[in-house]
Amino acid sequence: MSRSDHAVSTAQHHCAAHPRGTRSVGGVRCCTRVHPSERSDSCESRSDRYRQPQGGVGKSFTAVNLAAGLARGGWRTLLVDCDPQSNATSMFDPEDDVEFDIYDLIKEDVPFDKVVRRTRLDNLDLVPATLAVAKLDQELVTMHRREDQLTMALAPAFPDYDAIVLDLSPNLGQLVITALNAAEWLVVPTDASKWGRRGSTCSSSGR
Repeated sequence: MSRSDHAVSTAQHHCAAHPRGTRSVGGVRCCTRVHPSERSDSCESRSDRYRQPQGGVGKSFTAVNLAAGLARGGWRTLLVDCDPQSNATSMFDPEDDVEFDIYDLIKEDVPFDKVVRRTRLDNLDLVPATLAVAKLDQELVTMHRREDQLTMALAPAFPDYDAIVLDLSPNLGQLVITALNAAEWLVVPTDASKWGRRGSTCSSSGR
């Protein structure tokens, strides 16, 4: 079994293994592990985010493969690239022909439906990133309710998706803090190296 197939199988098992429930996280009403066949119209998306203050440990790989696995399992899934390196975006758009990205969504108030992009996979859409996203760390600091900016920007998507996966950059800048506030779960991919383990320790301690 390939790593991609294993990720799909794990994601499908993980999503079906828990009972239905809802809770509010960071001002976002979330549907917790509800399969689309059990999903009511009143339920909204749940969000997972991938953070590790160490590069090269598989954050984007994990985020993309989980999003793809959820989509193949029948979940309406949105992948949000919050990393200016835009690795998740490049996996679906290698030609880098992005017109609008998450910077435009948050800072320029470009409508969500103009920013979101269909991918080659059924049930999987993408909010892309470009290098312009690097400016958000500084610009968010001066914005009112900066911790809620991503939540508010993604609000139009909540009724249309069963899961939202956020791919974050390897730092603890303002955009990452804003994304952590918007999400329900934190997943910390790592490897067995000294730096990977150190990054995991920093993530769990909040440093």
